[in-house]
Amino acid sequence: MGFSCGIVGLPNVGKSTLFNALTETAAAQAENYPFCTIEPNLGEVAVPDPRLEPVAALAKSTAIVPTRLAFVDIAGLVRGASRGEGLGNQFLANIREVDAVVHVVRCFSGSDVIHLEGRIAPVEDIETIETELMLADLDSLERRIEPLEKRSRGGDPEAGATLDLVGRALMALREGKPARLIERKDAQEKAFRMLGLLTSKPVLYVCNVDEEHAAEGNAFSRAVELRAQAEGAGCVLISAKIEAEIAVLSRAERGEYLAAHGLHEAGLDRLIRAGYALLDLVTFFTAGPKEAHAWTVTRGTRAPQAAGVIHTDFERGFIRAEVVSWEDYVALGGEAGARDAGKLRLEGKDYAVADGDVIHFRFATTSVRRLRRMGPGSAARPSMPRCARDKRGHDDYRPHIPPRLRIAPRCSLMRNAISTSSAAIRANTMPASMPTKLAISISNPAIGLMAIAPSEEIMPANPNSTETTTTSQ
Repeated sequence: MGFSCGIVGLPNVGKSTLFNALTETAAAQAENYPFCTIEPNLGEVAVPDPRLEPVAALAKSTAIVPTRLAFVDIAGLVRGASRGEGLGNQFLANIREVDAVVHVVRCFSGSDVIHLEGRIAPVEDIETIETELMLADLDSLERRIEPLEKRSRGGDPEAGATLDLVGRALMALREGKPARLIERKDAQEKAFRMLGLLTSKPVLYVCNVDEEHAAEGNAFSRAVELRAQAEGAGCVLISAKIEAEIAVLSRAERGEYLAAHGLHEAGLDRLIRAGYALLDLVTFFTAGPKEAHAWTVTRGTRAPQAAGVIHTDFERGFIRAEVVSWEDYVALGGEAGARDAGKLRLEGKDYAVADGDVIHFRFATTSVRRLRRMGPGSAARPSMPRCARDKRGHDDYRPHIPPRLRIAPRCSLMRNAISTSSAAIRANTMPASMPTKLAISISNPAIGLMAIAPSEEIMPANPNSTETTTTSQ
């Protein structure tokens, strides 16, 4: 799975406890002292999707494979991290590598867990981390202005477009706003991502509350929710302590435990779905007797690229996609019923995969053996001309042309044409169906045979010419 969410926050807010509950492991050390996490911990979790089981049942699949999302537990951040305080530099390097930020905020009281600032103030904690990230981005952007201006004055249009984005990002950061809030067009998204700004990552706030407030939240969590709404960010309410306890229970026991705390589902399920939505991902399904599989792509991905997520050969040889919406697939009893009802659609290369699509990809491939028979010059297996690697030791692209043609034609049609042409030359005759002159490209055999005008005789002006012609007498 190529998408990842980085779990960040101040020390001792419950990041590692939450990570261990998410991954149902004890991979991350969770202790009551700052910086117990130094190296980032990586774990993958299955994305809960109730649509997958009905698809598997209708396709009579023997295995069910859900899509997955990666979470990274990153070391805690402190005030002054942009200047290297604490593990700041390492923290900033790790956060650049993730696709989105899951910001864990302490919304529980209790003197048994140390707080670096000596008070419980989640909004101020958010501002502490946001400030350090903005300071790091300011320093990064200010160092890029001079080189970009030089390139822009030299007429580089790409540098000019990037300089415009940098200027607008700097303006927002100096006003105390994260870079993700600046307005930009779809065509500018790639250049904006290339800036690698920490505050450009989408953010999901996770309010870590105590057990008694897991269902309704408290005053601290409500303050965070207001902050998230103002920014257009997501917010999830979780008790990391409860999640850590149910992680060791069976599926049946988890339901009873959650009901005792007034919860209908685990907070981790809400967190995973929220992280999925944060990255703007969609799920499509493939189903067959062997397995029913959920796959993840970003919203707006075209059908060939979605096929490439399964296997690169699918994208390379893409022909079409047979698509049924999940609702129609389930309501009509599977692919056959959807086809009979006219709900199965044939989509081409421009189709944008929608969430819940059940897709059968049609593709064509060429076997490796056939590619090898095609010889040098084939599009799938480019190579040097045969004559540039012969026993004469010619290792450049201007080999000496011997009296007889010494190339390996790329198909039987070319071999037959050359043989017929050579025999006709020796007999001083030329079949009516053959061109009077045939030119054969040595440097690029893929060009094949070319018919040329029958008037004048053509001889290579240069003995090292890369094109040889045969002429009738």
